[in-house]
Amino acid sequence: MVHAISRGLMLSDFHELSVGMILDYIGVYDMLHGEKENGEDNYTKSANQNDFNKF
Repeated sequence: MVHAISRGLMLSDFHELSVGMILDYIGVYDMLHGEKENGEDNYTKSANQNDFNKF
């Protein structure tokens, strides 16, 4: 609840939204506003042939 409220939801929104909808809202908000999870960098690397060979 704290994370949802800090991202702009109000307590009255919890009556209208399901838990999944609230989690989706938090995820989309973080993606659009550049929030990082637990202070980690969300850098993703595209796999190359060497990565596939190691796998």
